[in-house]
Amino acid sequence: MSAWKNVMLAGLLALSWCWTTTRVEAESVNAPAGIQIPIPNPGFEEGIPGETPSGYIGTGKIILDNPHSGKHCIQQEYVPGHTWNCIQSTPPYIKSGPSKTYELSVWCRNTVSAGNVCPGIRFITFENGKDVSISYRWKPVVNNVNSWQKYTLRFTTPPKTEALAIYLSVSNAVQSGDIFWDDLSLVEVPAKDEFMSVSPLKSAVFFKTDNGHVCRVNDPFYGKFVEINSKDAFADIKLDPKARGSVLALKVTEKYNGKKCVYSEDIKLADGQSNIRIPLKLASLSPGHYILSLNLLNSKKILASYEKQIIINGKSMNATELEPVKKVEIDADKNLLVNGKPFLMSFYYHNPLDTDGLKELKIAYGATTAQVCGGNSIEALCKNVEMAWQAGMYSWAVLFHPAMFDDKTRKWKDDALIETVNRLKNHPGLIGWDLIDEPDCDPNDEAMTREVARAAEIVRKLDPNHPIWVNLCQSHKFKKYVQYSDFASYDTYPFPDMSLAVIEGNNKKILEDSENRKPLIAVLQTWAPAGNRGPAYDELKAEAYLCITQGMKSFTFYSWSDPEPQFCMAQNPEFQSYVQNLMFEMNALRGFLFAPTPEQPVIKELLEKGIRYIYKTVDEKNYFIAVNISDSVQKYNIALPNYKAKTQVEVLFEDGRIANTGSNILNDSLAPFEVHVYKY
Repeated sequence: MSAWKNVMLAGLLALSWCWTTTRVEAESVNAPAGIQIPIPNPGFEEGIPGETPSGYIGTGKIILDNPHSGKHCIQQEYVPGHTWNCIQSTPPYIKSGPSKTYELSVWCRNTVSAGNVCPGIRFITFENGKDVSISYRWKPVVNNVNSWQKYTLRFTTPPKTEALAIYLSVSNAVQSGDIFWDDLSLVEVPAKDEFMSVSPLKSAVFFKTDNGHVCRVNDPFYGKFVEINSKDAFADIKLDPKARGSVLALKVTEKYNGKKCVYSEDIKLADGQSNIRIPLKLASLSPGHYILSLNLLNSKKILASYEKQIIINGKSMNATELEPVKKVEIDADKNLLVNGKPFLMSFYYHNPLDTDGLKELKIAYGATTAQVCGGNSIEALCKNVEMAWQAGMYSWAVLFHPAMFDDKTRKWKDDALIETVNRLKNHPGLIGWDLIDEPDCDPNDEAMTREVARAAEIVRKLDPNHPIWVNLCQSHKFKKYVQYSDFASYDTYPFPDMSLAVIEGNNKKILEDSENRKPLIAVLQTWAPAGNRGPAYDELKAEAYLCITQGMKSFTFYSWSDPEPQFCMAQNPEFQSYVQNLMFEMNALRGFLFAPTPEQPVIKELLEKGIRYIYKTVDEKNYFIAVNISDSVQKYNIALPNYKAKTQVEVLFEDGRIANTGSNILNDSLAPFEVHVYKY
């Protein structure tokens, strides 16, 4: 985890917020019309069965069994735990150049339960006659889907690119399963005329306050975030001179009601008009989910289009009021209990350590606990725990900062550790001990394992009334360290280069390594390294709900604040609105989260389509959550568990939508990364 720092990012006072500091190419499973680029042996028809296909080297062999088309496909062979299991195209490489856009497509089926399986591209330049890697791009496939699925990686070549090589890769976390590939293609996507550009609009959430429905934006004039009311929202649009005489068609439709039109407006553009500000007229919208569409038309021909989601949330967050802590424990159903009652933990790494900042996290973002450190001073740690309590937050007191941990020797200072625990263990705002973060990254693994065990024993003897939290990150070391933590906690950030199936596999492994006795904490991604992007709203939501299907009941995010150029929440008010809405849903689902988990039904149709699910009964109502982690729209017809004939099936958080249950069978569909919460 990175240094503590508040970061602000310049932007526009409007709904025209930046998604990330770099350009991100959208990915599509449908190849566009374009120039087909010749590639080696695209159907793997050339070669001898049992051997590597012509034009490729690496860990694959031609087989005759169940190809996607033709006579052959390839089965990838790999060594579990090996760091580089690849099939790759051989020289002469595919000729390219900088700033060209392509789509690489391939068909895959597999029985891999955990780890990362990806097609990918290596960008190559040549120096002194040798090929040199510039960078790689990857497209994760969905694990354990043993029917042929098409995966497409859309990419733009970086500067200095002269050639491309194709890769089919298996990560070292893949321990078992079969992987099959067939029918590669590479298409160069022709450049399009950019008749219209809209400041990047992905999604925005307006929450109810005393001042109406508001969201936060960055005001470049004042250099700070300000609130903007829905009635004042607008979008800024830039037009190419070639768009003269066109019409801008604006439409707002209901997302979950057959895209019913709420209002529309056609705006005639004056000749020479290059910039236009469009009022969005959101104040009249009832609470719900909407799609804003902008189409630039010329003689009814669409020159350019843009679409975004808008959420009007008609309720406030209702911040949790906390009582003084006497005892914190974990029950048999892996609920975190404070004073004997189930507690919804929500937590942001690198949170601000000031009263106003913590109060805002509590009120606006649903935070109930905070990471509290003291740096070089035990006294400062104690004061910060008290400050957090006065702000209405419980503290995870950090025990791996210099006051009690020597970073050079990688050992705890026993006297300082004992003093810290004794001074804070009876504090009404202490929820537990943040013993250490990612000890499994230490270069001296055996020594660190012993040291974590020793420090955990000291803390437990001094204070049996608060849990210890050790967060991990390397799945092959989970078993070594998870025994010293009261949580099965780790962080892996999937987007955009890993499949959610990697998170699913890591969740399964850390729960197994903790003998399925500890609460799952998979830290949710609100961060990305320099040059990459954070998750889209649907990706972040799918990650959270996937973890819920595996038993997660605590919600932690990395991170609130990290230094630029890394992406984090503090830099982006639009992204903050996503997390606001997600935590609103988690608070609404408290009863479901804390309810006992029965033995789950096996619904083969969903599992084979990459849909994960969980079923519970709460107060005589049934809940069924389904999450699509596949790349495709998935339709399904299933019998819901414990469903009684003619009972209405409401889909929560979808504006009162009632699902189709003709003949007592649920008929519905899920888009990629979409979530449905059924109540009946």
